Amino acid sequence: MEVLPGSHGQGQLHHGQFDEPHNMLSRGQTLTADFEREGTVFMVLKAGQMSLHHTHLIHRSGPNLSSDRRIGFGISYIPTSATCRASVRQSAMLVRGVDRYGNFDDEPRPLTDDGAAEQAAHAAAVARFRAQNVEEFARYEAAQ
Repeated sequence: MEVLPGSHGQGQLHHGQFDEPHNMLSRGQTLTADFEREGTVFMVLKAGQMSLHHTHLIHRSGPNLSSDRRIGFGISYIPTSATCRASVRQSAMLVRGVDRYGNFDDEPRPLTDDGAAEQAAHAAAVARFRAQNVEEFARYEAAQ
């Protein structure tokens, strides 16, 4: 994976949406902002390895030419006082402490691996998240 060290300090850069059937991202997000391409480095990952990096780090990888899937996993830790501007109410799982604000619907903890209820809860959370992304992208584009 090619990365630009320190680029996370620039914050969220502009991304476009592209209907790319082989792009694993939910909306085919691709960085469209200009940035200095000098100084990129490669993080060589073997099969089964992963990278752990800041969301805003400029990064990219080539196509997956293997017969196995590539998995992306994103996680955000936020305080319970955080709010979301989206009109679709979001869900979150409390991992520590007490929620005194109620700004998010509580995500149920899985009781089994890959159960019907767990799959339904996951599908609902992903649908909410994608609806929020669409709304936020429209808001971002209108401000440009």
